[in-house]
Formats: sequence, structure tokens, C-alpha cells
Amino acid sequence: MDRIASSPNRSRLLLPVLAVLLLTTMALVSYVALASDEVEQACVEQQIHTRAAVATRLRVARSNRTVVRGALVAAPRDQQDVRWMVEYCDTATSRDVLALRDVALTAESPLAAANAVRALGRLHAVAKDPEVVKLLGDARPRVRDETILALGESRDAAASELLEPLVRSEDPHVRVLAIHALGRAGGERARRILGEVAGDPGSTSEMTAFAGAGLAASGR
Repeated sequence: MDRIASSPNRSRLLLPVLAVLLLTTMALVSYVALASDEVEQACVEQQIHTRAAVATRLRVARSNRTVVRGALVAAPRDQQDVRWMVEYCDTATSRDVLALRDVALTAESPLAAANAVRALGRLHAVAKDPEVVKLLGDARPRVRDETILALGESRDAAASELLEPLVRSEDPHVRVLAIHALGRAGGERARRILGEVAGDPGSTSEMTAFAGAGLAASGR
């Protein structure tokens, strides 16, 4: 009789325990489901970002209805084209040199040509390329200026040899750019030229300042 009477008591005691276990199980199931959703969302987002990056790099841009390699737009028509072009040039590697060179030499857009030259300079692919060097005489100031600066990024004697005549250019803007580029190029020849500029009474204060900065940067 006591056993029978105690059975309802045990049931009443077990009910809260079962309720707690049920709630805990439901919470765990919800957490796992939520975590799975978060993981799935993260995977989807990663795939989206990956696809976007691939699309940006492999996008077939069109310039005057002509297919251009990747996102290197030779004739940007809007801000999106400019953004793609700048991103391409900023992230270009040695594998992109031929494409960059083609745009630098053939693009009618000074913006496209200048960005391509700047990228070639970063990749040390200007000083020893006679065709690209000819852009020093380009009628478009932006392309010419970027070519001068790109020579400075080449960091070799050939660059200093090409920059030396520009230090005596009739254009004061070109002179200052050439002096700045020589400071970047470094090397014995560049230091000699910068020393001559710094010690020349005929040099402007701007020329002297850039020459001094170049000498300081080269460790003299």
C-alpha cells in the first residue's frame, strides 16, 4: 500500500526533472540549428566574396566593344570601370606585365595608360623596356609624369641614366619629378646627380629640397 501511495509522489518529483531535461534538449537543438545556420551563412558569404573576387579579376571588360584582358579597362567609361582598372593595377603581379604594357602603349585614355605605367614601375618593368621608356616624351602630362616616377621605382642604374637629362629639363615640374625619382632609384649614379643638384647655386629651393631628401634616403 505504501508503494502504491509513494508512486504518485515519485511522479510529481520526476515531472520537474523531465521538464528541465526537455527544455535543455530543446535549447541544445535550437543552438545547434542556429550554429548550423551561422556556419551555412558564413559559407555562403565566403562563397559570395570569393565569387566577387574572381569576377573582378576575370571580368571581361569591354573598351569600344573590344575585349580587354581581365578588369584592365583601356577606355574607362564610368566610375565602375575606373574602380576595376585601379584595383587591377594595384594588385597586378609579374604575370600581368604584358597586359599592362599593352594598355600603357596603346590606350587612348591617359588615365588608363598612366595607371598601367605606374603598375609597371612597381613591378620594375619600365627601365629596360625601350617602348615604355618612350612614354617619357608622351604629350599627355599624366602619362609622362607616371613614367618618370615609374623609372624611380626601377631602382637600377639604367633608370638613373634615363632620368639624368630630365633634371635639366626646361619644364620645372619635370625637373622636380626627375629629382624625386632619382632619390627613389638610388645607386651611385643617382647620388652623384643629386649631389650636383643640391650643390648647384642655380637650383631652385624645391629642387634642392628634393635632392637633399633623396640623398638622405639613399644613406648619405
